[in-house]
Amino acid sequence: MRQEFETKLVPQDIVVRQTDEKDVNIENNAGLWFPLIRVKDVVFHMDKIESLKYTVGKSLLPKITVVINDDDREFSEEQFPNIDDLITVRISNNNDTEHKPIKNDYSIIKVNSSPNTRLITIVAIHHIPTLHKYNNKSWNMSLFEVTKEIAKECDLGFITNINQSNDESNWICPRNYYDYLSYISERMELENDDVCKIFIDAFNNLNVISLRTAFDNRSPTQLLTNPVTGDKYDESIDVILSNKDYKDEDNNRVTINSWSPTTNYGEGFLKNKKITNYNQKVDERHIKSNLESFTIENINALDDSKENVFSTYVDSDTVSRNILTTRKRNKKLRSIYGQGTYVKSILDYFIYDIYPMMYVYSELYNKSRNSSLNSQDENIDIDELSEMKPKYKTNGAELNEEFTGDYIVVDVTYSFIKSNNRDNQIIHSLNMIKV
Repeated sequence: MRQEFETKLVPQDIVVRQTDEKDVNIENNAGLWFPLIRVKDVVFHMDKIESLKYTVGKSLLPKITVVINDDDREFSEEQFPNIDDLITVRISNNNDTEHKPIKNDYSIIKVNSSPNTRLITIVAIHHIPTLHKYNNKSWNMSLFEVTKEIAKECDLGFITNINQSNDESNWICPRNYYDYLSYISERMELENDDVCKIFIDAFNNLNVISLRTAFDNRSPTQLLTNPVTGDKYDESIDVILSNKDYKDEDNNRVTINSWSPTTNYGEGFLKNKKITNYNQKVDERHIKSNLESFTIENINALDDSKENVFSTYVDSDTVSRNILTTRKRNKKLRSIYGQGTYVKSILDYFIYDIYPMMYVYSELYNKSRNSSLNSQDENIDIDELSEMKPKYKTNGAELNEEFTGDYIVVDVTYSFIKSNNRDNQIIHSLNMIKV
């Protein structure tokens, strides 16, 4: 990944209005253990924040959901928000001098409240002012270059792993940039077995990512600071996720609180195989084989010359057929890249250095043979289960060879959950696909 230019967007300050008409900026009091939230002229005390959920990578724009406890009715009576009002959120660790805080404005798209409850739920999306304005603009360049021009006009930064796309032409945007970026992702022409993913990250960068390049990447993600204290490491360390309880003080692994596997290979994929001792092996080249068969199918259907149709389709009779072919190809490729074994890993603290489309190595252990993983196999009876012996015994944990390995982060979710019985809970959830 490379950053070609930085964002110019500046969110509004988070201030407390005083009776003497002086504003007090309280952002220096922000900490890792609770978010700062401003809605209109109200900044909420931590006790009023029931929960916050912030997701990046699932769609073009980050999305945030906040639940407020308005027990004194002050907020609902004086500052109740409307659609398109702004909410400003800052997530940070003030001890961390290496990373910028995640601080952005969001446009409210939904507000829920009820007379039977004092809870108010606010749903908002990342606020990029120019992104939703209608434009009638044209460019004579590749679609990859068009995405850079859109990022500049919207004051966004730009991150990519693509050098160029093979689709230079006259392109017209008769709508807003939000819709047009979806249009571009469907039609950008990369190499034969490649397709792009476009999203805006937590730091106001437009990411235009080649999935093939991302999936082939094995460069370790670097951790610059201690995620709990914010202290800078003397030397950056390679990120390795692990749920093993290491006792030595020199361990640099990022601790996972829990993990769970999912899949979209097909219905019943997990429950029909033995998690810790099974004979059915998954083809690690599943994606590659799908791509090869897909390429052959398209050659047979569209090009009798046995040459790669994707490098020659521009010679087709009509431009409309070319665009349709590219769109169908990209849709199919995106579906193929999305097939695989997924793992959702839960961390008890927030890490700035891990975000969508990054590579991480995960070292995953079954805590016991009676774990929820093993119980998913309905083909194993109790006697057979009792005879299973773990191959790796370390602190009561057994290495899960099927799910340990290389992963690409698909999307990330940061959550804050208030607890009356114990400390408030910070959850950093990583949805990852095995590559």
